[in-house]
Amino acid sequence: MTNDYWSEYPAMAGKVPPTAASVVCVPMVVNGEIFGVLGLGAIQRYHFSPNFVGTVGSVVEQITPLLYQAWLASEWEQRAW
Repeated sequence: MTNDYWSEYPAMAGKVPPTAASVVCVPMVVNGEIFGVLGLGAIQRYHFSPNFVGTVGSVVEQITPLLYQAWLASEWEQRAW
């Protein structure tokens, strides 16, 4: 991956180490909106198999509502002060 590649994805600029040769980014979607992104990186090329990527996607689908609820609770707590 070159720096030119990341110029097409400004939201990821500076978040992926230059040594990462394989990257998986899975969006965390709540009510049709992206709440966050889970990113994994490895220094080996082609490190993540399609099966692994699918598993990560399934895990993200399961944990996203929990993380979103925790975030909402934190927001409400901060506003209460």
